[in-house]
Amino acid sequence: MKISENGLAFIKKCESFHKVSYKKTRREKYLTIGYGHYGKDVKEKMIITKDKADSLLRMDIHKYEGRVAKYQHQYNFTQIQFDALVAFCFNVGDIDRLTNNGKRSIEEFVNIMPLFCFYDGKIQKDLIKRRIKEKNLFLRQNFEWGD
Repeated sequence: MKISENGLAFIKKCESFHKVSYKKTRREKYLTIGYGHYGKDVKEKMIITKDKADSLLRMDIHKYEGRVAKYQHQYNFTQIQFDALVAFCFNVGDIDRLTNNGKRSIEEFVNIMPLFCFYDGKIQKDLIKRRIKEKNLFLRQNFEWGD
């Protein structure tokens, strides 16, 4: 399964576009640019276009699709559920902890999604909002693609 165009648009809205490279914290090893592209290829004061950012996102997303797809046989995700989990995974890094390596039921792991709202050891209000949006997307509750 692959993320849908709506799922990519959701990630873009959550990440927002950053034309110039930046570090979220001093402790970050690498810089970030575009729609959350992070790595040693991002240089200080680097500038990119939205088209390049879109290209980087599409390239990066394959890794996270795979991390969600490894649970597809167990949970049988719908497209919208898959999109929500890829968005979550893109931000958090994986869904292993969320699913407890496949030991949690869907109901159990969806209910704890909002708990993944820490960054640099502190609760982040923007991450609380993002987790709620991802949960609502997963459940298709109070969710509009334009949100």
